[in-house]
Amino acid sequence: MTGAITRPAVKLAWADGIDLAPGVSVTPAPGWAVGNQGPGWVTLHNALSTAEMEIKVKPSNGTDPVAVLQGDISNLSNVSTTGLTNVRELGAPNPIALRGPNFQQQATVSYSADGSAGSGPLPVQGWFVELLNPNQSAFVVFAQNGDAPVRADGDAQAMLDSLQ
Repeated sequence: MTGAITRPAVKLAWADGIDLAPGVSVTPAPGWAVGNQGPGWVTLHNALSTAEMEIKVKPSNGTDPVAVLQGDISNLSNVSTTGLTNVRELGAPNPIALRGPNFQQQATVSYSADGSAGSGPLPVQGWFVELLNPNQSAFVVFAQNGDAPVRADGDAQAMLDSLQ
């Protein structure tokens, strides 16, 4: 689906999660593996590489989760390694309040786009999420192609919930 297809997978065997920033970690869903990782970010993919989630924790650059989300989407090539092109948002971002220990606000918008695969562009769909607190934000990109299992959405939601 994206560049993660050609990267060696690291099988996850821990339940505590992957640390992304002080106090912020993501717990991978069963069967998901790290595609790539760096300071403050990780890319995870399912066993068949038909679904992928990228999470990037960074300093907060605003207090409105919709505005921060729209900024990150506008700068997608600078803030994401997913390789998405021809991104089409499907509706307006939906902001909600959170009660989690790490983030207090969230904005989400669904999209369709072209992902990259060895054989060329591949239609994908997914969602962008911005998790926000006064000091930091987490920009999350979830993408899946038409071959992704039905449970991929649930897996992605569970990983998103583990960040909050």
